Amino acid sequence: MDGYVTPPNYLCELIFQRRGEYDKNAMPQWLWQNPKFKTKYVGQLTKINKLLKTYEFSTLLKAFNQTKVLSVDNPDFLAEAEKIHHSKLGFEKITSKVENDGLEKPKPAFGKVNKLREL
Repeated sequence: MDGYVTPPNYLCELIFQRRGEYDKNAMPQWLWQNPKFKTKYVGQLTKINKLLKTYEFSTLLKAFNQTKVLSVDNPDFLAEAEKIHHSKLGFEKITSKVENDGLEKPKPAFGKVNKLREL
């Protein structure tokens, strides 16, 4: 597919764009094919794909935008991603309670289910 960039590649390109701005150098257009950048690019891409097993892409992108890091294995980036992830989980928990009117089904006393209560 011409012109399509996967989310991990997009984040990786943003990282290298930021690195270029930091070093005051323009990154080559096809930096993943450039021998100077290829191993670093593949390394960052591998780490991003590993993080995607735990975090959503939107979490990683937001963490990247909220920090000034040059790598996804930076402790500041990882801490921010974890913070965003937990805030999303908390939001989902609150949202699910609101959708259920905030009422939880009462737990049966002594482990027995009262069949009449469910009617």
